[in-house]
Amino acid sequence: MRGAPDAAVRWGVVGLVSAALAACVPHDAGPKGVAPARTIAADDWKALVVGGADDRPIYDFAAEDVAGRLRDAGVTRVALHTASLTAPDGSARPPARLSSLRQSLGALGTRQSEACLLYFSSHGEEGTLRLAGEPNGRRASLADIDRLATMACGDRPTVLVLSGCETGSFITARLERPNRIIIAAAARGRATYAAKLDERHGAFDRCLIGAYDSGATTWRQLFRNLLPCVAEREAWLGVRPSLPQASFGVAVANLRLPAR
Repeated sequence: MRGAPDAAVRWGVVGLVSAALAACVPHDAGPKGVAPARTIAADDWKALVVGGADDRPIYDFAAEDVAGRLRDAGVTRVALHTASLTAPDGSARPPARLSSLRQSLGALGTRQSEACLLYFSSHGEEGTLRLAGEPNGRRASLADIDRLATMACGDRPTVLVLSGCETGSFITARLERPNRIIIAAAARGRATYAAKLDERHGAFDRCLIGAYDSGATTWRQLFRNLLPCVAEREAWLGVRPSLPQASFGVAVANLRLPAR
């Protein structure tokens, strides 16, 4: 973020713009034979929520606020990792490091009827995400994210939200599956932005949380509803559009949000 296949249905959007202090859409392809809305009990969801960058607190704040909403919705298995923020009691949180993320996924356990959410808010570059806890500046690759998603849920419903610059580069045949939804904050080669130094979230995280709070019921609706918000923010700032992207696997094309 800058500062101030047949198995999937892809979305892109030409929204108006991405905002002034950066943190690192839509064309509706219209799926054929889309499954009806699918509900999975909130208690059968598990979530790995990660603030991956430590240069500004907006990434950790986004992770905190997404994790809080999941818990409020009845999702009991939530692992929150932050790059810099401590827990409310002052204790350290698990770090934004791949080995720690894998440990948390293992601790969350597995249920046959479950669904999984992996949410990352960080800096993105072509096919990579920054994880501040990784040694020697190593970044999480597309293969790393694929392995985490497979470890989390295998062929069960899986949602990947990647909030960062260029995260549309993750929407490839290598990551897409019939059981996966991938929502990315910006198209390949595009940045995402925050509007002011004192804002709690970058534009994409802010708009996604707003769409959730406004009552979106499915992940598809959540994505649709965040697009005008992102476009408005970016138009106000007069910056190049981030063009959020999404891919909806045919088995989860109308998957409902937890408790919706």
